[in-house]
Amino acid sequence: MTGLNTQDIRELFKGGALNLENNKEYVNSLNVFPVPDGDTGTNMTMTMSSSVREIDSVTENRMDLVCSALAKGALNGARGNSGVILSQIFKGMSVVMQEVGEVTTKVFARALKAGSNTAYDVVSHPKEGTILTVVRLVSDYAMRISTKKSDFLEFFKLILHKGEEILQKTPDLLPVLKKAGVVDAGGRGLLLILEGMYNVLAGVKMEKREPQEISREATDVFDDSHDLDDIKFQYCTEFFIINLFKKTTLSDIDKLRDKLNKIGDSVIVVGDLSLVKVVNPLTEDIEDFANEFYELRKAKGVTLDEARVQMRKNLNYGAMMTRKGLADGMVAGAINSTGNVLRSGLTIVKTKPGIKTVSSCFIMCFEGTPYKAQDVMVFGDCAVNIDPTAEQLADI
Repeated sequence: MTGLNTQDIRELFKGGALNLENNKEYVNSLNVFPVPDGDTGTNMTMTMSSSVREIDSVTENRMDLVCSALAKGALNGARGNSGVILSQIFKGMSVVMQEVGEVTTKVFARALKAGSNTAYDVVSHPKEGTILTVVRLVSDYAMRISTKKSDFLEFFKLILHKGEEILQKTPDLLPVLKKAGVVDAGGRGLLLILEGMYNVLAGVKMEKREPQEISREATDVFDDSHDLDDIKFQYCTEFFIINLFKKTTLSDIDKLRDKLNKIGDSVIVVGDLSLVKVVNPLTEDIEDFANEFYELRKAKGVTLDEARVQMRKNLNYGAMMTRKGLADGMVAGAINSTGNVLRSGLTIVKTKPGIKTVSSCFIMCFEGTPYKAQDVMVFGDCAVNIDPTAEQLADI
């Protein structure tokens, strides 16, 4: 196989996600840096799962849409340092792949290199011996061999072999790993993703590795590798900044990174201006939406002019955005009642092939309750589907 189409790319990343999911506890067992909290595998898996869900939401088999979804899903689902770094690897890869109709080994190598560069750019103080080292050296090697190896199976075999060599050297670059007797957890996670991709192409069954046993003494690695007295804030904080001003630029994100570096000990700031888009129903996509609404409702006597009028109504426009995968859902509140939102949803979204159930959900936010970290809960509303089947309930 010398070229991958959009469907192949979908399956490739799903394979990577599955192989990582199968081995997340193994990756967790290797996690001793920066602290031995055993969550690298979990964080990377959550990041990958978010990417796959976003990819699955793309109904059109277009490379640009699938790659954009890959990057968006990874960033939205990124957890921990390893997850954020992985999201930036995917972001860089997506920028390269979305420009082509078919991915060759040369394109994949360039994508991997772009991912490495993007990841290094967002880490204030890159530490060698980590996932950053692995992706950098693997991508360099991939760039060299892609000019000679056009078959993906042969290409992946070589980069996986080289990747394992690089990973085994991470303890020499990071003393904390050598003391614990492990390789870098993030680097292992990345190779598991690449291995899963190869398994999909080769039709190989995904294997599960057993967690590695590490002695208690080995995990007590702070003595000679970390100076906790130099760490003012000994906890991790993650947050999103949303509702950006329209004039926000990437340089503004860089300025924020510089400012946070002055008050934090280990800061990673990533930004994607494409995550926020303000649409105007009076000007954007109106003709395309009206044509689709007309096709849906012409049997009911709706004319094209009437369809245009209907698409200028915010609820119908929002429902069409949801139908076309441009929005995740619609929100009811003080202005738009649940009934009105559902009416548009039942008219427009439920008519889409493959959509069996349309329902509303209640979102409840808790503060200062026994729910603690679980401060947002979502309840399925059975007002529309009064006596739902198990399948309908799962959809809701």
